Amino acid sequence: MRLTHFAFDKSFEWEGQNVCSLIIENPIFYRNAIKSIQEQSTLGVGEFVLSDNDCIVPFERNVELISDVFNIDPCANKTIINGIIKDSVELFTHQYPDRLAEVYMNINTLLSDVCFHSASELTFDEINDVSVLLKAYHLRPDIEGLSLAERLLLYMELCQKYTKKKLFVTVNLRACLSDVEAENLYKDLIYRKLNLLSIECMNSKKLDCEQRKILDIDMCEI
Repeated sequence: MRLTHFAFDKSFEWEGQNVCSLIIENPIFYRNAIKSIQEQSTLGVGEFVLSDNDCIVPFERNVELISDVFNIDPCANKTIINGIIKDSVELFTHQYPDRLAEVYMNINTLLSDVCFHSASELTFDEINDVSVLLKAYHLRPDIEGLSLAERLLLYMELCQKYTKKKLFVTVNLRACLSDVEAENLYKDLIYRKLNLLSIECMNSKKLDCEQRKILDIDMCEI
C-alpha cells in the first residue's frame, strides 16, 4: 500500500514490515493536513492519493482517521457491532441449534403464560431471531481493563475485519505512549498486518520498524 502527497519527496509505503510516521513541525500545515485527511476520509476528495498493488483505491473507503486515541470505542461503531452480531448468529445457528430452539420455546412459553394471567388482554410476537436477543443483551467487545495501546489494537483489528479499512491514521499517538509501549504496539500491528500512519507535531525517538518523514517549519522534508 502506498500514500502520496505533493509535499512528500517520496511516498509512504507499507510492505508488511513497518509502520509509518509523519512529523509536521509547521503548525499550520499540521492542522491543515489533519483537516484534509478528515474531509477526504469522509468525502473522498482531497490531496492525498492512496494506492494498493499499484492501483488507486477510494480514500474514503480505505482510510480510518483516529483523531482522539483516548476515546476509542469499538462498541460505538455500528458496523463493528452489526458484524459481531452477524457472526454470533451464525455461531448459534451452526453450533447450538438445539439449545437455541429450547431458548425460543422457553421465552415464548413464558410470555404466553404472562399474557394468559394478565389482567389485561395481551399478545406478543414470538421470538425466532437470535439477533434480537443479542441486541437486547448488548453483545459487544470486552474493553474493560485494556490499556490505551491494547484498545487501539483491538479497534483496528475489528475495524479492518468489519469495515474493510486498510489504513489507519492516528494523531499524536506517540505523545501518549512510552518508547517501549510504542515499540510493542508497532510489533503487534506488523504481526497482524495492520497499516498505520502516525501523524505527530513533535519529534520522538525513531524506532527500528518506522518509516519516518519529517517536514520542518519551512515545509522541507528532512
